[in-house]
Amino acid sequence: MYAYNETASSTTEYQGKWPGTNMYNDPVFKLYYEEINPKKDWYYAEIDAQNAKVIFNNNNDSSASTKVQEPDGVGTPGYTVTAGDNWIQNGKVYKTGIVNVRYESTTGELLDAALLKGISNGTDKYQAVAKNIEGYTLKTSPSSTTGVYTDTPKTLTYIYEPNVVTYEPLANESTISATSVTAGTKVTLTGNAIGGEGDYTYALMYKKHIASDWIKIGQKYTSVNVGSFTPKSATTYDVRIIVKDESGKTVKKDFALEVKAAQKALTNKSTVSATEVTKGTKITLTAKAEGGTAPYTYALMYKKSSSKTWTKIGTKYGTASTGSFKPGSATTYDVMINVKDSTGKVKSKTFTITVK
Repeated sequence: MYAYNETASSTTEYQGKWPGTNMYNDPVFKLYYEEINPKKDWYYAEIDAQNAKVIFNNNNDSSASTKVQEPDGVGTPGYTVTAGDNWIQNGKVYKTGIVNVRYESTTGELLDAALLKGISNGTDKYQAVAKNIEGYTLKTSPSSTTGVYTDTPKTLTYIYEPNVVTYEPLANESTISATSVTAGTKVTLTGNAIGGEGDYTYALMYKKHIASDWIKIGQKYTSVNVGSFTPKSATTYDVRIIVKDESGKTVKKDFALEVKAAQKALTNKSTVSATEVTKGTKITLTAKAEGGTAPYTYALMYKKSSSKTWTKIGTKYGTASTGSFKPGSATTYDVMINVKDSTGKVKSKTFTITVK
């Protein structure tokens, strides 16, 4: 290919001296011909000029008798090409036909674009296609998506509308570890939510019911959803957990926490009517308990100190708190009174009775 521009005073050669440069040795041509244009139905070359004349030769021989050129004829001025893409087909020069394909939202936002190029020879056709765009649905297409390329650029526009995302209502499913505890027992708050939009943040807090100011557990509205506190007073506390989704919507959940006074340890306060009597004198056992968890039950029993077998007075671990027996021998007796609270904890108390 030989490209040049000739004026009355000089000739500028763009593709090497006559008869031109072998196009197969041009790296740009080889890239287009071998990789970009797999059908190998077009040849491509670049000329560093605004305007030029182009002549094609079938060899590099400058001899007029053997050279075959296009356009035909010795002394031909060649094809006239101008700035931009030029297509030479069947002895004619055509400009590039351009179709700009735009993919826009209903608000005019450009979501994507495509550029279609071809020869504006009146027969080369273009075909625009819609695209799948994440988060959007095609609303309208151009009235015509196919046609022939012309030397006047065209614009085809596809319009997309954003998909409407439906969310389940935000629901607060938070919990606390207990609603009734004794003072000094740790209470754990666990924030949890379903529905709403996106990720959640949490606010955990508590106060005495009679107070007006809430006490925060940790920072307000963070991703940390677990916290705890230890109530010190025997009173009612209000506990609140608030969940918030990414849209800013919040839902609160309140709990009433009953705090009881801390229990005292179970103690056995039982007594006997006497620890020294004469034979045949009645001895009364009185069971009494303090602390622990009421109600209480009792077990009353006695035996001679020399014996290993206890004699029950009444029902073992019944509700009767008193009972009696009359020792029939002048010896030493052992008396045992057990108290048991509702949790099953047992405390024993023993007495030695001397009988004369």
